[in-house]
Amino acid sequence: MKPRASQIALAVAGATLVLMLLNAAVSGFPLAVPSWRVMLAELLAASVLAYAVWVARTHGWRLVAAAFLPLFAIRHFNTMDEGVFYLGLSGTMVVGGMVLGALSSAAAAGVLVWLMGKMRPAGQEAVPPRPARSTGAWLWRLAAGDLAYIFLYFAAGMCVIPFTKDFYAKFSLPAPGAIVLMQVFRGLIYMGAVLPIARMIPERRHAAITLGLALSILGGVVPLLPDNPLMPGNIRLAHTVEIGVSNFIFGVVLAYLFTPRTVPATRLAQVHVMPT
Repeated sequence: MKPRASQIALAVAGATLVLMLLNAAVSGFPLAVPSWRVMLAELLAASVLAYAVWVARTHGWRLVAAAFLPLFAIRHFNTMDEGVFYLGLSGTMVVGGMVLGALSSAAAAGVLVWLMGKMRPAGQEAVPPRPARSTGAWLWRLAAGDLAYIFLYFAAGMCVIPFTKDFYAKFSLPAPGAIVLMQVFRGLIYMGAVLPIARMIPERRHAAITLGLALSILGGVVPLLPDNPLMPGNIRLAHTVEIGVSNFIFGVVLAYLFTPRTVPATRLAQVHVMPT
């Protein structure tokens, strides 16, 4: 049984509140942002995660863990590592951000799954059988996904250079080879963050929407929406469009690489509900 609209709305509100309260409770994190921007950012993050939880065909702590991964790894880890790489963020800011990110992501994922009534199985919610893949099949898909991310990253970056080149002129940017290696690493992190929950979604179209929204909203819009002392508004806007578009396409590519075609209803009917 799918969660009712009222359950979803309550879950989104609860997760948004949790994210805001945990951010407010942490003192010394040097980002002064207007409250409405914080609220909108957290609402977007909670909404994207709620959609992922809604379409996932599983339940319990496994779903909590799968929902935690994209929120933490995309929003926090893969944002902080690029901030260190390009802007030289301090160790204190990085550690504080990672700890806060882990706590808030875990709490928000747990609240969402609980309030949406998916801590326990209901109806046919077991993960449908997946075709077995060989090691070679996994490796070429991972390589293709990483290459797709690198291509999209640099293609989008070239489009946004006219709007950002003056800002980055004052920084000593890493060598091109180091930038490529960094994006190889970040592409793998992105895939590791979203593939667990993607494999819980039986319908490819829902997987494409889930991965596209998670990578674009959590990786681009949410981190760049609030004001911060490191990046002016026009640069944040340019990067929001850049990352939002390229990451959404990347998510769709991953869904088609790793998610089988929609499982027929007759096959889903044969899936037994997993024991708690």
